[in-house]
Amino acid sequence: LIYHEFDEERHMCEPFQMPSHWARGRGLDWGVDAPATAAFIAQAPDGHFYVFDEYGEREKTPEEHADAILGMSKGYGVFRGNALDASAFRRDQDLKSVADRYRSKGLICWPATKDQLGSILWVKHLLKTGMLHFFRGRTEKTVEELKTWKWGAKQNGKEIPARGNDHYIDGARYILDWMFKKKFYSSGEIKRTQEKRSGTLSIIPKFESDPVTGMPA
Repeated sequence: LIYHEFDEERHMCEPFQMPSHWARGRGLDWGVDAPATAAFIAQAPDGHFYVFDEYGEREKTPEEHADAILGMSKGYGVFRGNALDASAFRRDQDLKSVADRYRSKGLICWPATKDQLGSILWVKHLLKTGMLHFFRGRTEKTVEELKTWKWGAKQNGKEIPARGNDHYIDGARYILDWMFKKKFYSSGEIKRTQEKRSGTLSIIPKFESDPVTGMPA
């Protein structure tokens, strides 16, 4: 298993009302025959992440998916960003991409990371340290993929995940990676200050972008 660190007793929690100031984001994976999915994730001030809802439907247009995802989002507060599978930014013959079609409905997305192994390791780290949690009863398909996604055959000596059965967890992986980079590597200046007591370096992000949309201020 890829995510062998997952443990229901440790990583599942009962749903609760999250404070409005917690940072929220959505990770989206595109599919036609396979489901197009969305993972709804919030981060608490203490750094813990909570996957609190999921979306997945097949054989719908991008516009229909966008409407459904935005409809589900009502009542959850402001989302600071959306990370969408990078392949969804390729333009079709009509010069429009899936990302363009999402945008036309008000769902503005950024390309998700292409570093599959790096982002998998980040999720594994969050599981190992107990920093990632899933709402019981609302994230069943995501959790099922966590329990079953396996490594495939090695290629050039590197472990490669098996194809398929990863659509929900991919969405979660995309936004977890995006939220990590947004916090520590913002578009603004990153200041490094020397801590006198410990002698270690601290990274203090200075946000020069809008805290809600992530766009330049």
